[in-house]
Order: sequence, then C-alpha cells, then structure tokens
Amino acid sequence: MLTSVLLGALILQGQTATPVQKPGQTPPPAQTQLSKEEIQHQKDLENDIAVGKKACVEIEKVEKLSDNKEYQDRVSRIGQQLAAIARTTPVEVYWGDKRLNKFDYTFKVLKGDDVNAFTLPGGFVYVYEGLIKYVQSDDELAAVLAHEICHAEQRHYAQLVKEQSKITAPGLIAILAAIASRNPELIGTAVYATQLTAQSFVSSWDVRAEQSADHGGFQYLVHSKYNPTAMLTFMERLAMDENTGAQGAVDWGIYRDHPPSAARAESILKDMKAYGIPVQRSAVTTRFRAEVKPGLDGGVDIWFNRHKLFTFGGTDALKRADDAAAKLNKFFDREPNLFDVKLDGDQVVGRREPLFEVLPEDALVEKTTTDKAGASAIAAIKSSLYDYGFSIWQARG
Repeated sequence: MLTSVLLGALILQGQTATPVQKPGQTPPPAQTQLSKEEIQHQKDLENDIAVGKKACVEIEKVEKLSDNKEYQDRVSRIGQQLAAIARTTPVEVYWGDKRLNKFDYTFKVLKGDDVNAFTLPGGFVYVYEGLIKYVQSDDELAAVLAHEICHAEQRHYAQLVKEQSKITAPGLIAILAAIASRNPELIGTAVYATQLTAQSFVSSWDVRAEQSADHGGFQYLVHSKYNPTAMLTFMERLAMDENTGAQGAVDWGIYRDHPPSAARAESILKDMKAYGIPVQRSAVTTRFRAEVKPGLDGGVDIWFNRHKLFTFGGTDALKRADDAAAKLNKFFDREPNLFDVKLDGDQVVGRREPLFEVLPEDALVEKTTTDKAGASAIAAIKSSLYDYGFSIWQARG
C-alpha cells in the first residue's frame, strides 16, 4: 500500500518511478527522448487532426453522407490501400511540408452528382457519388484518392495558413467547410468567417498545390497495384469535357479556378517517362478500350470509342474477336497515325503487325464480300483513330 501511495505521488509530481526488476526478468526497453523538432512535428499533426475534425462536423451539417454501401466500401478499400503506402513511403514534394506526415485516414462518400472530391487537414477525405460514377476503373478512382491523400500528407492547408497570417483557427474551419459545401456565406456566418475571406483563401490555392498533389499521388500509384496511367486518363477526360462544353457536368470544387490543364497533363506524362511506365489507356478506361459485344445473326462485334470496327462470324468468332481486341488495344495505346493501319490482302495490319484476318464467314454475316468487309474495317479503325487523337489533342490544350 505504501509503495502504491509513493508511486502515485511521484506520478502526480510528473516524475518517473523505476520499477523493481525481478530476477530473470527482461529489462524494459529504454525510452527514447523526442527532440524539440519531433515534439513540434507531433503537435503540427495533432493540430491538423483537430482542425479537420471540426471542419468535418460543419461539412456534415450541410452535406449528406451516401447510403450506398457499395460506393462506401469501394472508396474505403482503395483509399486505405493507398493510405498505408502514404504512411510508409516518402515521396518528392514540390510544395508543402516535406516531412513524412502519418495520418489515420478516413474516407467518406457524400450524396450528389458532383464530379468532385476534397480533403481536410488530418486525413479526412470526402468523395461525391458523382465522381464514383464518372471514373471508368478502380485505377482512376485510386488516382483521385492518391491525389487527395497528398493534400493532407503534404499539409497544403497548413502551408496556406502560414502564407495568410490573418486566418484564425475558427476562420480556417469555416473556410474549409465553405469550400466543400460551396456555400461560404451559410457556413462562414456560423463560425465567424466572411465570404470574402473564404474567396481570398481559395484564390491562393493555386497550381503549386495541384501539381505537388499530382506528383505525389503518382508516386503512390507507382508503389501500388494500380496503373499510374489512370491519373493521366482521368485528367484528360476532365479536360476534354471542359473543352467540348461538357464542363457543366463537372464540378471543379475548390479547384474551380484551376481545372485540369495541358501543363498538368504534360507533367504526368513526364513522370511516366521518368519512371519508365508505358501509357496504357486501354487498361484503365472503357472509352479507349476495344470491347467485344454480341452482334446480329450470330456474329461478334468489336467496338472502340463508340465505333463498331468489325463483325466476326463463324464458329470461332468470339475467340477471334478477343484476340483482335488485345492486339487493337496495344495498337491504340501507342497513339498511332491514320497511315499506320492498312489492308494487306485479307489481313488488317497496324504498324506492320497483323491485327486480325477478314474471312469469308465474316463477310457472310455482314452480307457483303471480303474485300468490302476489309475496306469497311480499315475505314472504321481510321475513324476511331481520328477521334482518339483529337480527344487527346483537346485534353492537352
């Protein structure tokens, strides 16, 4: 009893009592003393978490969490895989805190058709249902989440607060919630921040943060099972939708003043070259992937980018179509020119490599001749190549 009282008194006084070691007992590991820098680092991370939690409360007052369990499970599964990489893998940081900042990430799906995602300090990531519908593969969703994780890991909000010394903690929480809800007046009034302050803060969120998050997220993808090409295809499709007038369907969220640009796409391509990663759009999108579909009269069709390229006939039509799809994907991924495809006898050839053969049973299904079926295939492939190249050119400005 006396020992307990003395030990309690020592603890209350902020001292450490040394326990008596029994014979044969392994001594406890020596406690390492944190440096001033390490202590400050922990305080920085704890502050991020505290700010993020408070902002989450404000956001969830005006935004509704999705009740789609499939969406939530998908985002959490992919997000946690990338979060594990972020906690253990230092990456090159263009802008922000260059230390390895470890957070326990939380991923939530919000109701709404916005093609948008955002991150709060401390590792709180929100994704709208609209973005999940918009991505064309788990790889593209992983690219978005890797980018968002980088905003938290590189502490971009903290960096902005340093640059704008007038922002207080309550003001920051208000601005974060205002950015996410897209209603700065409503939330800003509730927690003492004005719309003007929020707009000023958003205008400071410039290309530096986006490029750094792109670059860091790309590095996470390299260390993951997901194809880094997905970051390029997602960015290209957003840019294409903007350039073709479909921007109304895309909510840029916090990045409204900095939508995907040619410069960002080019930066991703440079990263891919630096890491020796080939561009494989067919592996991560449905738009730029050859697809095999049932055709009429027992035939099997092959499509690419909304164009029907050819119809295979005969008993082995499905096998031939599958083989042709694999070869066409490899061909299109190399961004060929129109003159790279031609008809050599009965063979459709792309860059001097056979893609598929035109047989009499194919012509029979199409109720035409083999010559006409072959010529039609070449015309369809060239048409797809033109649209494919034009789409990529649009995405790059």
